[in-house]
Amino acid sequence: MFLGGNMNKFWTAAVILFLSGWMVSACEKQQTVQAGSEGVTSRDYQPRAAPEPGIDVTKTPAEIKGELRSVDLPGKTMIVRVDNGMDQTFNWDDQTTVLGVPAAAEADKMKSKSRKMSETITNMTQLARRSGSDVSVQWKEDGDMKMATTINVTNPTSPKKLTRPRAHRR
Repeated sequence: MFLGGNMNKFWTAAVILFLSGWMVSACEKQQTVQAGSEGVTSRDYQPRAAPEPGIDVTKTPAEIKGELRSVDLPGKTMIVRVDNGMDQTFNWDDQTTVLGVPAAAEADKMKSKSRKMSETITNMTQLARRSGSDVSVQWKEDGDMKMATTINVTNPTSPKKLTRPRAHRR
């Protein structure tokens, strides 16, 4: 009988060890999380082709689309709100091309000719009156600033009257 009791303990311990091992292996993850590449195996991965020699990718213009928030004519900057809600500030200069701005009124054209304003400044003056317009801005890095190379107004709003800050009267 003494031998039978040890045998029962042996089989009980063996069953417990077998079930423990089975439970651990059943809880083991079959697939790990792969950010942005679910279902893609390492055999399917194709790296992006390298740029052609001689092309400076830092000099190619990037493009951002969004809603025009404001234009600062003296500071030559503009603010565009992009789809994620962030405001992006761009600088512009006389070499910036502005497309899609509706033609200025004759009086504005005469003022710009008499002051000899550049076409860019004339167009940016018109654009300053059209906050809320949809724009597409091509730009390049210029130090820590974004320099607009081309501004394309894709859906202009109706012009608003420009307001100038008034001096406080006592």
